[in-house]
Amino acid sequence: VTIGRLVNADAQALVSVIGHAELATHPDADGFFHLEDVPAGDVELFLVMNGTHAQRKQVTVNGGEVLQLGSLEGGAAAFLTVEYEGPEFLHLYEVSIELTGTPLPVARTQEGLRWVVPAGCYLVHGEARGLRPVEASLCVVEGEDKFVELHPLPPDGTDGNEGCVVGDCDFGATCQSNGQCAL
Repeated sequence: VTIGRLVNADAQALVSVIGHAELATHPDADGFFHLEDVPAGDVELFLVMNGTHAQRKQVTVNGGEVLQLGSLEGGAAAFLTVEYEGPEFLHLYEVSIELTGTPLPVARTQEGLRWVVPAGCYLVHGEARGLRPVEASLCVVEGEDKFVELHPLPPDGTDGNEGCVVGDCDFGATCQSNGQCAL
């Protein structure tokens, strides 16, 4: 069990273990939290205190012991906006964008979400029906506001990269045999 308190926690407050998004909790009104079933060994905590403060914290968890972290203030949060930009004229279906290994909500739209994150490096994963998944590695520093666009490979008509063959084209474009839309 891992126990601590986030200073100045608000409704956005969140505690999780990086790589174990299922191990997430929201602190109570006073910022106190406890995490159950944290794996023994060295782990990294993902801490969002509020809309302006966050922290990643390395801790060592000993099996069967209670790890008391005390009060955690965090540094300036970073802000990350990720959008999914599909091939020209292709209508996108079933878009999802996620920050891999974190408990942050998955965006179900190509416009993405603006996430409050601790400074550090992340892997962003995006996918849409009929296009190959795309990933990007990125790092943010305290206080940074970063915008990232994910660009999948153009469709080629092969399995998993069918493009408009399993969807539609926009703006009066027509679907070509390779899955690309053309005017």
